[in-house]
Amino acid sequence: MKIAADALAHLVHEAPAHALDEEDDLFPLLRRRALPEDDLEATLIRLDGDHEHGRHLAETAKPILAEMARDGCASVGDRRAMLTRLAGHERRHLIVENAIILPLAAARLTPSDLRTLALRMAARRGYDLAMLEAGEEDVPAGA
Repeated sequence: MKIAADALAHLVHEAPAHALDEEDDLFPLLRRRALPEDDLEATLIRLDGDHEHGRHLAETAKPILAEMARDGCASVGDRRAMLTRLAGHERRHLIVENAIILPLAAARLTPSDLRTLALRMAARRGYDLAMLEAGEEDVPAGA
């Protein structure tokens, strides 16, 4: 089942990088740039906690998704509820990111901040940002 394989690949490869993008780069930048009236700290603490909980849910979901990718949905049965919990958790997390974090980042981060963020995100995924900007999207760093 392709959708299960795609979800598994996301949990294994992209989700950990995305969490590090936020925890190591975006959130510290926002903490430096936010104004007191942004009242941001509680939201960032919540999102950090969401990452930890999401990692736990992902570890539980990975074997279920691997089985689904291999054997299809029929053998999964009642373990689907766990996948529904993970999906709900991720949806709520993304709502906060999209409604609060991204608009605040757009308002507060400087062009230099955005460049640094882009460089670190590209490097985390094995890409050289200069190559990406030149349109060579499939060239990993060091190639």
